[in-house]
Amino acid sequence: MLMKQVDHNGTDESIRFGDIFTDDQFKNETLITCSLIPFGVDWKKQQKEIQDEHDKMGDNGRFGAGLPRVNDGSFLFFSI
Repeated sequence: MLMKQVDHNGTDESIRFGDIFTDDQFKNETLITCSLIPFGVDWKKQQKEIQDEHDKMGDNGRFGAGLPRVNDGSFLFFSI
């Protein structure tokens, strides 16, 4: 639908540009997302920001399930 530029799908604030790990644009919102998880992609560029957030928020943050190896970003998406 976004490719078709449907007016009621994506022209409001529900779509925001940025890096979900280092620039959380939906901080105070609970989201259910459908995304392509980056299998086999490392998160070394975002490691400092992610580690800082994990240290600060602990089990109550986005990375409450813990942090995986830096060479596999797919496990950062498991937060339950």
